[in-house]
Amino acid sequence: MKEYHRATSSQLIHLLAANVAEIFIPVPYISRLSEKLKPGRILVVSGDTATNAARFAINLTVDTPQDELSNIALHFNVRFDEKQVVINTMKNGEWGKEERIWNPYKPGDKFDIRIRAHENHFETIIEQKVYEYKHRLPLGSIRFLNIRGDCMLSAVRWSGGTYAIPFERAFPKGHFGIGERLYLSGVPKDNFSFNLLAQNGANLFHFNPRFNERQIVRNSRRYGQWETEEREGEFPFKKNIGFDLVFRNEPYVMQVCLFRVHQQFCYCTETHAYLRL
Repeated sequence: MKEYHRATSSQLIHLLAANVAEIFIPVPYISRLSEKLKPGRILVVSGDTATNAARFAINLTVDTPQDELSNIALHFNVRFDEKQVVINTMKNGEWGKEERIWNPYKPGDKFDIRIRAHENHFETIIEQKVYEYKHRLPLGSIRFLNIRGDCMLSAVRWSGGTYAIPFERAFPKGHFGIGERLYLSGVPKDNFSFNLLAQNGANLFHFNPRFNERQIVRNSRRYGQWETEEREGEFPFKKNIGFDLVFRNEPYVMQVCLFRVHQQFCYCTETHAYLRL
């Protein structure tokens, strides 16, 4: 029988450090959406700012950025010089009424901004603060994304969709490989769980946020028996507030990231055994 061991703290630090890569995406960034924007889709924009940064903006537009009379459905403008974030819409070349929120960032900071599309509004998430901005142009009319200004982009991606619960699906390659990431977004109503299952039905990784206990329980269930629970760490979830989770399968741990709060679960099983979620 093979033996599997928990990683030491020094191994965890080495593993996490080894996966840091400073690869930046050129700015200005312009892309055409591959399909009509629908409720449930999430835009994730991450990066760095220079110490002399003044402003940068994320724009979801109807027209190409080169059009003189632009229609910008969402203009999300991070202003360091005013210490505020300005949100607005441009219709036929004319700006509407500004809405302003707190800017938690300073020049030189890293940033992580999430924008989730809903039927009647956008939900912007910046440093765990959630702000709603009602649509002034139809969501389905948005065709382009452009990002401009004083920033360096490390990640720009779309994710999300709406799935019925309970949900189960096999991994595309037949397993969850080392170094691979799994992104999970949702809006919790109450307790919920995320599970990575083996072919024989064993629950190799159980991630269970419990609102009634204010804890996140992590565990494994093999041979019909639950193993030792792990409960340490913060509880950053809030009912009816959207969350974004990233699961990364490391050689010794399952790394979980939620709103920049990191938790590691040390598991004792072969990584190729993860077949479905």
